[in-house]
Amino acid sequence: MSKKYNILWIDDEHEKMNGFKLQAAQNDILLKPYKSKNAGILEIQNNYPLYDGVLFDAKFFEDEEDTAGSEDLSALSNAKNSLLQLPKKFELFVLTGQAQLFDDKTFNTFVPKYYRKGIADDVNKLFLDLKVSADKQIDTQIRHEYLRLFEICNNNYIGEATSVKILGLLKQVELNQEIDLINSFNELRGILELLFGKLNSLKLIPDKILKSKGWINQSSIFLSGKHSDYKWHKEKNPIHPTITFLIYQFLQITQDGSHELSEQLQLKINDFVSSNKTVYLYKSTLFQLLDILIYFKKFIDDNSNEAENLKLWYEEIEISGNRIKAIILPGNNGWGNLLLKDDTPKIGIPHTMMESNSLKVGDEIEFTPKYDESKGRYHIENIKKV
Repeated sequence: MSKKYNILWIDDEHEKMNGFKLQAAQNDILLKPYKSKNAGILEIQNNYPLYDGVLFDAKFFEDEEDTAGSEDLSALSNAKNSLLQLPKKFELFVLTGQAQLFDDKTFNTFVPKYYRKGIADDVNKLFLDLKVSADKQIDTQIRHEYLRLFEICNNNYIGEATSVKILGLLKQVELNQEIDLINSFNELRGILELLFGKLNSLKLIPDKILKSKGWINQSSIFLSGKHSDYKWHKEKNPIHPTITFLIYQFLQITQDGSHELSEQLQLKINDFVSSNKTVYLYKSTLFQLLDILIYFKKFIDDNSNEAENLKLWYEEIEISGNRIKAIILPGNNGWGNLLLKDDTPKIGIPHTMMESNSLKVGDEIEFTPKYDESKGRYHIENIKKV
């Protein structure tokens, strides 16, 4: 797994430079391009911890709506001044094809280090210098040290904003900065909640659990295979037991003191960290979370199909009245299945009934259960899609 470098790039002609973008990618440099100073600077102001460097053309647009011919050096000057206002300091890199600037004394004073477009040696030197400069950044060092962790911190998983948050938490630990222990435990729990939300969006945690009281603990119980209403198929939990234990332990610590825990169960974490005056419990809890996140990155990759994920678990049904609701589970040869809590393992829905009622796996239905004593099993009547 190679180290990647995120570089903000402002060049009004970047859309014509696919070859350069490919070269950059081959050198592990991921360019995020913008045509104008305003758009690019706004991006780095909002997300500067995520960037390892900046690259500018010598002349580019001030605004995205500007037209060809309006670009000049003032945009570069304004961009440089804006960078100086950021809490994080970036070295200025300029890649230009403006040949008239190469011997311009004023330009060479303002931009002592620039690289020429289309000159192979210059481009290769640019890639090398960008990475050397980036490697001096503490943010870059942390992201490269925790490469696998940051793979889940994007919008395909738990969001880019989470990347900034986790980077900040790790920086506190790596630099031995002062930690607000009470609020930091809450931040850790918030990251796990985002993960549970992602699992739910992929149908790896049932919707009804996410909408229930105490959904965080209910999600943990479901993932462990111990939920009373929702079970993994074939009595086999697809999630490693070490991870389900870590989630349970993590929540015991980060939820301590909430209304969800009784007085007898409370560990009084806030009191402990305040009186013991150490950060070791917090650090161990943070690193538990990192293991959880890294594990679920692969789990999500292996289970990214929502329709298939619905087949991994089922809702047990308890017959307690004339009409009940249930979610259709997969069966053989076009049949659907409904599982019960009593000794009867399932109710089958014939494929003809599935077709006539336009039903499919994953649909929620309402029906009347009827027990057939001669066959020793239930069948359903008066079926209706909810």
